[in-house]
Amino acid sequence: MAGKREKTRKGISAVIFRMKGKEPEFLILHRIKRWTGWEMLKGGRIGREKPLNNLKRELREEIHAEESKIGAVIILPFKLSFKTPPEYVKKYKYTAMEFQSFLVEYNGKVSIKGNSVLEHDGYEWVSFEKAEKMLTHDSSKDLLRKAYKVILDIFS
Repeated sequence: MAGKREKTRKGISAVIFRMKGKEPEFLILHRIKRWTGWEMLKGGRIGREKPLNNLKRELREEIHAEESKIGAVIILPFKLSFKTPPEYVKKYKYTAMEFQSFLVEYNGKVSIKGNSVLEHDGYEWVSFEKAEKMLTHDSSKDLLRKAYKVILDIFS
């Protein structure tokens, strides 16, 4: 008899940054839905939604991004992926998550209020070093480190 089949939820993750002088600041969100801690923007795909459309929707839904304030959007050559906790597997049937990662330059206002399902109760713009310390999951820290190298290559 074969083992249970893996079911992976697809979506996007975004390393959102703005330049402060010669150094980037990163937007991290304080999550309260299903777990508590710090993360970068991420979200699941709806139906056959394309990654760029998924990104635009998540930017609108989670931080109420002003489209005119979005600068560079770069598709990163790596993904954020992780196994889901047992309670999530039981409820949603997904055993893993795999998110296409983007680097997003953003110079607008951020608002996490007014979302129909509140996922976050706070946010901060922080330095690379502080973001690396604050992010809850190692997979997010790894994504941040890779994105930071890309920023230094492009914007320095």
